[in-house]
Amino acid sequence: LRIIKTDSELHIDVHALHHQIQVDRAAGYTPFLIIATGGTTGAGAIDPINEIANLAEREHLWLHVDAAYGGASVFAPEMLDLLHGIDRADSITFDAHKWMSVPMGAGIYITRHKDILHRTFSITADYMPKEGLIWM
Repeated sequence: LRIIKTDSELHIDVHALHHQIQVDRAAGYTPFLIIATGGTTGAGAIDPINEIANLAEREHLWLHVDAAYGGASVFAPEMLDLLHGIDRADSITFDAHKWMSVPMGAGIYITRHKDILHRTFSITADYMPKEGLIWM
């Protein structure tokens, strides 16, 4: 885990992020994930997601955007630019309960990788129904 410096408005410093990736690789580590913020709960800070997406793409890293708080802004056309580039993320988290009047804990995980959820939630056990088995 690496904590990357931010600017005075709490946006991640993309140059510092890129530098840390290079330092880690030179030290023999294998960076694999960048987590950008799509609206912090305390300050509403939103990272420059599109710039981070460019870096993630160049460096072949998974980009996750934590939009738990700010993700709802994609539903308001006048706020959509705030999350510019979020559509390029490999995965996004969004907490519907923070803006949409749904029960607490209604979190959403979205990913462009169709097989990931299937692999994650396809755990089999002897006591669980097998694929294709229909219970009536």
